[in-house]
Amino acid sequence: MKRFVALLLILFSCGLMADEFPDEETDKQDKQDNKPSAEQLQLIKEARERAKLRAQKDERYYSKAEQQAIEELYQSWSKAKGSDQKNIAQAMQKKYPEANRTGCVMYTQALRSTGKERISRLRQVIKNYDDCYFYSGVQVGAIARYRLGVILLKEGKKSEAEKYFNELRLSYKDAINVKGVLFIDLIQVKEE
Repeated sequence: MKRFVALLLILFSCGLMADEFPDEETDKQDKQDNKPSAEQLQLIKEARERAKLRAQKDERYYSKAEQQAIEELYQSWSKAKGSDQKNIAQAMQKKYPEANRTGCVMYTQALRSTGKERISRLRQVIKNYDDCYFYSGVQVGAIARYRLGVILLKEGKKSEAEKYFNELRLSYKDAINVKGVLFIDLIQVKEE
């Protein structure tokens, strides 16, 4: 158990895990500049603190043994492929529906789906896992709203996309992507 706690502390302090992939859609704006600004570094630091707090919330629902099982499932999910990965995600959702890591998995699974299924899954993620965080500081509810807004905008559903962008503007002013770029700044780029 001590080893597990030490591992989590190391991962939090580094802020990097298998789930910390750059989201290509939110990352395009700052591809040329690989170094975050001082302001972005501060936003990342603050967001990672919020991620730690959210991860600690799992203690309300799950024992230490269950938390360890969740992390082990998450790590196996991150290494799995195809139907194995999907099966692990479904098991996490069924057995540990309140877990922070489950929210991260469900967002990623939603993003990997296509068409109407992707839209439906992103809506479910927003409904069920809004407060979850990747350890990089990216909030699941915020990135799901941004991605859903972008998808809807591309489909010509501007008013529906605007609903999600407005939610970001009003309730997620400090939400960032993995590079520390505010989603509200990314919205401006998409709408121009």
